[in-house]
Amino acid sequence: ARLMNIGCLGSQPLAAKVGAASFGALAVYKLLSAAGRQPDSPLSLFEKIYSKVGDLTYWLGTDVPPGPKFLKKSWVINTQKGGTAIFVYFLMRKYNNFSLAAYTYLALHGTYGIVWLIKDRVFPDASFEQKCTFNSAVTGVTNVLGPYWLGAYYTISRNVSLTPAQMCATVFVHTLGITLMMGADTQKYFVLREKRGSSVTVGSRSARNTNYLGEMMIYG
Repeated sequence: ARLMNIGCLGSQPLAAKVGAASFGALAVYKLLSAAGRQPDSPLSLFEKIYSKVGDLTYWLGTDVPPGPKFLKKSWVINTQKGGTAIFVYFLMRKYNNFSLAAYTYLALHGTYGIVWLIKDRVFPDASFEQKCTFNSAVTGVTNVLGPYWLGAYYTISRNVSLTPAQMCATVFVHTLGITLMMGADTQKYFVLREKRGSSVTVGSRSARNTNYLGEMMIYG
């Protein structure tokens, strides 16, 4: 459990990491397969499974009944991201933990929440402007957004302490992660604005999805 918590003061449950990595691997596989496959060739079994998973993921994120789609995904995501500092401070008060590790977690992930809100205001992600049902919003919070707060809970409730070297690595990796995420999302926003409908490779030749890499460094 201790090893799970000291990575970046924001370490997430193994299931969340495996899930994110799996979807990332599926996306990369799809892109590589599409690049080397003829337009009329049949889909492989893996691609069929990926398509079904994608359909299910979209349904869970937008269409879980009942009710109309009246909530923007950005509202749900921004509430979680922007509320992180409040949640972390609440945990600090609840468990009377005002250690250096707890304050560092508050500083790093509270700052990230503010940066995310600025990013959404200045160059929003169009996919987050989609509307979803209330139950889809609940599903997103309980299965995707909520688990991101477990790292704060484990760190503060168990009074995790870090060595100076671990603290240095935490700030180092988290700062690089935010820089990569913000830079890549900025690139994506302005490229799509100039070339609507085009596909965008976010990053460079060595990393196709630099924004996802940045997110993993922030929460890793």
